[in-house]
Amino acid sequence: MLAITKFGWALAPLLAISSAASCCNPHAATEKQRDLIANNYLNIWNGDVSLIDSTFSPEISVHADRLPSSTGVGSDVLNITTSQGFRDWVTQSRSSWDQYNFIKYKSASEGHNIAIRWTLDGIIGANFTMAPT
Repeated sequence: MLAITKFGWALAPLLAISSAASCCNPHAATEKQRDLIANNYLNIWNGDVSLIDSTFSPEISVHADRLPSSTGVGSDVLNITTSQGFRDWVTQSRSSWDQYNFIKYKSASEGHNIAIRWTLDGIIGANFTMAPT
């Protein structure tokens, strides 16, 4: 098994929490609320997908870099437009790992923006197919 530690930044899509028709997110007005959103985002990736419905609106838009294809040739476009699609992506991303845990290193927020510096502490399982190893 291969152990992976990865550092990265995650930008929580705060505007997705508000309704699709609103111009801004009233739920991210204070530092305390933004901390809750950041913690929910990492807890979702840590396996508590029940937090998706209370953290994001049903219509979200996830923008991410292209993902390596499971065949090892090229990459796949990530196109997520619903909270169910996000749930499916998180669930798929967590599959085939013996250990998968995001640890918050630092976060910063201002206005309706949150950035999270995180570490992924993971051990790839025997059936891992997300990217070539």
